[in-house]
Amino acid sequence: MTLIQYILAILPGIFICLYVIRSDKYEPEPMSALLLSFVLGTLLIIPAVALGRLIAWNSSSIVQTFYQCFIQVAFIEEGLKLILLLLLFYKRPYFNEPLDGIIYAVMIGMGFATAENLLFAGKHPWFFYVQRACTAQLAHAAFSIIQGFYIGQARFAANKPKRNRYLLIAWVTSWALHGAYDLFLQISPLTWVTLFSIIILIISAVLAFRFIHIQAAKPPGEQ
Repeated sequence: MTLIQYILAILPGIFICLYVIRSDKYEPEPMSALLLSFVLGTLLIIPAVALGRLIAWNSSSIVQTFYQCFIQVAFIEEGLKLILLLLLFYKRPYFNEPLDGIIYAVMIGMGFATAENLLFAGKHPWFFYVQRACTAQLAHAAFSIIQGFYIGQARFAANKPKRNRYLLIAWVTSWALHGAYDLFLQISPLTWVTLFSIIILIISAVLAFRFIHIQAAKPPGEQ
């Protein structure tokens, strides 16, 4: 693997993380917590790959493709990211505003996406990593931000039923978007069907960008 491949595999995730971190104008997060969430996100690739292989189902049918995209990949990856955030960051004192849900979700998501990129490094030309930065990594970022937005809402919800509803929305939305994005790519790569994946990516990215700015505009204490 060349140095250029390493750089191209790592930089997009770092840039996305920095963009989201810089949006936190009122109470920046501890650097130790940010680094920890990113590193743990990279380590999620291990259980994600292991679980994916454990429940793999080999078939040539469209049902198998649906299963692979929604269960073997999206269900596991979005579920692991959500569990990690809830277990290690959700109840911390520094998680003190809704924007923090987005910040920790994107740190974990970009850690995971960076580790995924490194698995491909050395096997493809440099342009492959540029392409992934504009597609797969952007998709991971958008799904993570959407998930994090609803986690932030849940953290400061007025009551338990509302909190649980937001957590369910956080998981189902990121899972459904991720699964559908992968499905349209897998059904028929590089054909008109791919257009549906591009549409999902654009909608997710626009929504994620809007969620960041909605939360970044609110000072701590204003939900």
